Amino acid sequence: MSIIEGNKETAVDLRLLVEDSLKSNLISIPINPSEADWQRVVLELRVHQIELEMQNDELVKSKEVAYAAVKQAEIAIEKYTELYDFAPSGYFTLSKDGIILDINFRAARMINKKRSLLKNSSFGFFVSNDTKKIYNNFIINTFDSNITQSCDVTLLLDNRSPMYIQLSGIVIDNKEQCLVNVVDITEHKQVEQLLKQTRMNYETFFNSSNDLYFILDASGNILQTNTTVVDRLGFPTKELTGKSINILNPQENCDESSLILGKMLSGITMTTPFPFFTKQGIEVPVETRVTAGIWNGLPVVFWVSKEITT
Repeated sequence: MSIIEGNKETAVDLRLLVEDSLKSNLISIPINPSEADWQRVVLELRVHQIELEMQNDELVKSKEVAYAAVKQAEIAIEKYTELYDFAPSGYFTLSKDGIILDINFRAARMINKKRSLLKNSSFGFFVSNDTKKIYNNFIINTFDSNITQSCDVTLLLDNRSPMYIQLSGIVIDNKEQCLVNVVDITEHKQVEQLLKQTRMNYETFFNSSNDLYFILDASGNILQTNTTVVDRLGFPTKELTGKSINILNPQENCDESSLILGKMLSGITMTTPFPFFTKQGIEVPVETRVTAGIWNGLPVVFWVSKEITT
């Protein structure tokens, strides 16, 4: 078979392939090639051509795989960005210096400023002075640790009441940034403060009364007393806590007082005729009434003794 036989287009392709192959020393042609030499060259060129086509196919496939991977990465980034931006919780991305590198819509609404104005500003600027040390330690601990760090701080915002927030942060991006979740706990803190104030009010009322107040468990043991009991009877609180109320009654009437106490705890009677005795043994006449109630989620008896003056 002659090199010039066959399709002219194929011959041109082979000629170009021969030239490239000669330049790269992939094939060799004798000075006076015979027909057999040309047959061998053609065969080698076809083999080389097939190899190149296979390599080209692999390149095309690799390109398609790479394109698909890039596309998937773009989709993943888009989904992450959407989740980050529209998450129901507030998110900040902070640098080691506490600079806001990124912020989602929820967090921007919490601070009531545009995202564009918040980026590249310092988050610590909004933290109250009394909780700034807590915040600074939170940033340091977050970047020094591989586990989530948390703290509670107060934000002072323009023309608004203080906002109590809980921060939870963890390092990302080779420890150059940290992702911080922000939860508004203002309502919880307000309820907590209200409960604390209510308890303080109760303790003030409880301890300011001139009557002797006792809180007893279901067995008649003293759980708590007011300061009037300590002042009037001379027993330190720790000596009464956990003891039966009967230790304040006359010892000679121990059996009878225990019987009456049982009736009072059962709701059969609400009064007792027995006086109290101070730690020094001085009798203190009292009028006593009891009421069943709940204390710390448990059934108790509220015991109120009013001193009788003669």
